[in-house]
Amino acid sequence: MIKRLIFSIIIFLGLISISPSDLFAETFQLNLKPGVNYISIPIGKSWKIKDILSQISATSKQVAFWDTVNSKYIYFVDDPDFDQFSTFEFGRGYWIYLEMASSTTINLTETTPINYNLPLKKGWNAIGCPKTKEMPVEAALLPLRLGVDYASVWRYAFKDYPWYQQYSQKKKEFTHLKPGEGYWIRMLKDVTWVINPDTTPPKGTVKVNNDAKYTNSTSVILTLSATDLESGMGQGAQMQFSNDNINWSIPEAYATIKSWTLLTGDGEKRVYVKFKDKAGNWSQTYSDSIILDTTPPTGTVKINNDAQYTSSTSVTLTLSATDSASGISQMQFSNGGTNWSTPEAYTPTKTWTLTSGEGVKTVYVKFSDKAGNWSQAYSDTIILDTSPPSTPIVTDNGQFTNSTTQLHATWTSSDPESKISEYCYRITQDSISGIVIVDWTSTGSANEITKDGLNLINKKTYYFGVQAKNGAGIWSKIGYSDGITVEVSSSAPILNPIGNKNIFVQSSSKASVRTSISLKTTSARSILRENQRLTSKKTPQFKPGEIIIKFNSDIVGVPAGKRIAKANEIKINVNSIQALNKKFGLLSAERIFKEDEKRRLEYKLGDLTNVYLFKFPIDADVEVIVKEYRKDPNVEYVEPNYIMWIMGEEKLPSKKIFKEYK
Repeated sequence: MIKRLIFSIIIFLGLISISPSDLFAETFQLNLKPGVNYISIPIGKSWKIKDILSQISATSKQVAFWDTVNSKYIYFVDDPDFDQFSTFEFGRGYWIYLEMASSTTINLTETTPINYNLPLKKGWNAIGCPKTKEMPVEAALLPLRLGVDYASVWRYAFKDYPWYQQYSQKKKEFTHLKPGEGYWIRMLKDVTWVINPDTTPPKGTVKVNNDAKYTNSTSVILTLSATDLESGMGQGAQMQFSNDNINWSIPEAYATIKSWTLLTGDGEKRVYVKFKDKAGNWSQTYSDSIILDTTPPTGTVKINNDAQYTSSTSVTLTLSATDSASGISQMQFSNGGTNWSTPEAYTPTKTWTLTSGEGVKTVYVKFSDKAGNWSQAYSDTIILDTSPPSTPIVTDNGQFTNSTTQLHATWTSSDPESKISEYCYRITQDSISGIVIVDWTSTGSANEITKDGLNLINKKTYYFGVQAKNGAGIWSKIGYSDGITVEVSSSAPILNPIGNKNIFVQSSSKASVRTSISLKTTSARSILRENQRLTSKKTPQFKPGEIIIKFNSDIVGVPAGKRIAKANEIKINVNSIQALNKKFGLLSAERIFKEDEKRRLEYKLGDLTNVYLFKFPIDADVEVIVKEYRKDPNVEYVEPNYIMWIMGEEKLPSKKIFKEYK
């Protein structure tokens, strides 16, 4: 009784704070200070007072509770002879008196009741905050009504004066009930306080496929999040789903991941979800949408704007792709349809490298939409041609023309990969690099030209230069004609044969010598010296790409029945001559004289069977060629095919001598 009296006399209000360390785990820290504490315990239906006080090191421990029915305090002093109650009840307020040196903390862990009925009597009742967080007074006391069920609530402020604060219709000196504190409430009538610690529904979110915008499958993953600051989303919390917000799945245990199946059919799909906390409160409906696209895109590809040929492995692809549901996202490429490049963002053009080697090349492309559907492979082909056409072989209308206004030429060229697409020609005067009479002009695909309206000069020689372009756009080397000379006279030229059309005689008493042959015979040498003596002051010129060569043995084989043979028809049995022919690009060889032993002996002409006219490309450096062939021990004589002039027909060699050597 003495302890009880002392406790009643010295009782005064202290401060106790309970801070939840984990709202869902329902664990609290109860901080108690020396002296009087006014507390409530907001977890667990009841606690044995001994279980709590046994954790406190104090020389004196006393608990008091206001008995509203009997209007008096009852006590617990840890003495069986005097103890009048033994438990802390959920929702009630209690005094605790402790004689100890310093403050102490008690850890409490328990399940909070979802619903609890606490009878309150008319008059003063000791209560506590029914939640684990601070709450507005009237919200904490639901469903009790201020002014109807209760008149006021009092909170004791131990450190301030006055020691109490009032909450009523007239005074609101404090606004919230704090977890773990004790309070006085003056009831206007007997009422049962139905305590529901959690009346607030949870809040949540849902994301379909991690908030993706598109999917190509009805099977999706829902990422879920729900929070509830009251009872929490632990064991007992649930969720349910719907595709139309009408028909709902069976409630199931709350989880953060859920596999779900969308409705079929391309288009926007929405998934709905609701969450229920441990207290049984269902949330509002949350939803997320995604576009279902199961149809792959379509597309096209064109190489170099649909060109048929290319001269480079580097090409430009023109791309086109459509997808009505989600749009185009990526593309990838292949040269063989097997090994594909790394997918990259879709663009309407792409620089691409073909495989090397001449011939048909195929490029494949696939397109992906934003939902991840890959199209079939689309392709286009192009012919890769990196080599030029053959050098055109150009032929003009003979050695002479009597026209001063017109020239005509034909030519041939070939390209096995991309064919010939265009020819261009040029006409020059005096040499292949001489005065330009007609600059480069296209003839399209025509391989001949008759050029009118010219102003040609008598005695001048004119050359056609021709280039061929293949379908890949590569131009050939320039091919040249052997030249045509303008000769305007009253009569046609008279042919006086010597060798291979060597001398053309004009009635004007001039002749053009095409070929000057150096022979080891007295008569032949005298003829050539006479020709040169009669040249007067003219400087000798030679035919482009032509040389006269005499071998000291029979090393050149020309097919039977032919005097003129192409390079690939000629048989050379000396390696050094073969190498020179290949080096300078021999085109053809022509045996100038045919053998006639009887006349050769009669006129003492010597052996003429090994004298040849070699033809090379028209732009070849004849002087260099002559110099190189002269070094070979198999060559007896070599010189350019000189053009010379002879004055007077009476100076020509006897027709009797040369009539058979033509």
